[in-house]
Amino acid sequence: MNVCVYIREQLTQLVDHAIAKGSIIIFDAAYAPFIRTAGTPKSIYEIPGAEKCAIEVSERWSTMGLGARFEARWIIMVSGAFF
Repeated sequence: MNVCVYIREQLTQLVDHAIAKGSIIIFDAAYAPFIRTAGTPKSIYEIPGAEKCAIEVSERWSTMGLGARFEARWIIMVSGAFF
């Protein structure tokens, strides 16, 4: 498995660019619980201005020891974003 994690400065540049261009960022935070590096954002909403241009999606799953896979998926969008 390969996972790429942006540092705060990279995410800040991405958010600034999206705002300047009127773009929307779809941010996948599924691997956020595995981020161990101090100062690395786990949510796009840790970046100033992201509430104006970002939608965060994520999911968690577990077998809970029962052999069946249980999933939870969600989308976070700040109230008033994009309007």
